[in-house]
Amino acid sequence: MNWNYSASDEAYEAMERYWKRLFVNMLGVHDADDWITPYYKHQFADGTPMRDANPIFSAFSRTSGRSVRIILEPMEEFDELRHWVDENEGKKELVIVSASTELQVVKAGEILEAWLNEERR
Repeated sequence: MNWNYSASDEAYEAMERYWKRLFVNMLGVHDADDWITPYYKHQFADGTPMRDANPIFSAFSRTSGRSVRIILEPMEEFDELRHWVDENEGKKELVIVSASTELQVVKAGEILEAWLNEERR
């Protein structure tokens, strides 16, 4: 995996696919039907993709109202993974901000999986 999403359009699209595939695998095929992804439209008015990785991935659950947004920052500018849950008007959104290093992306995936599993309990 090329962790440098800004290296090329192909690298960016590969990172988008990585997050979507990881998310669907965490959910399982049955639960994936409940989620809208991408949730946030990330393009200019003419349809051109923004490709700034804010967000690189987003999803929204139709039944629970929960959502997730994953933002990637350039490796040279961001050294610490951060995450929080925004709670507004009865909705909960997990926000993860990460550098696109393998270590941080793996940790972000662990945070995402734990958050998804909270709802299943």
